Amino acid sequence: MNTCAFQGILLEKSLRYTQERRAIAEFVVEINPLREEDPKENLKAIYWGENGEKAHNALQAGDQLILQGQLRINKVTHKTATRNMWSSRLALSLIRSTDSTVQINQ
Repeated sequence: MNTCAFQGILLEKSLRYTQERRAIAEFVVEINPLREEDPKENLKAIYWGENGEKAHNALQAGDQLILQGQLRINKVTHKTATRNMWSSRLALSLIRSTDSTVQINQ
């Protein structure tokens, strides 16, 4: 199993519910590039259920975060070619790295 960690700034957050009333919290985090000349990237993290609600209530735009999880490659075959698509499972651990630490595990 591989693991990765990203550090970034929380730009946006939203909370919605499924028809079964299960929470879905979405976060957009700005990640600095490896090279200064490259643009910053936005990474989307999704949390489900009670942990999603906890994360949504605990975090605010501007918080510095560390997202930990796994990356995997999904192969997508189209009529003309096969492409590798990166997908991530980053909803494993989210840590606010400012004054007070909030850790939310899933």
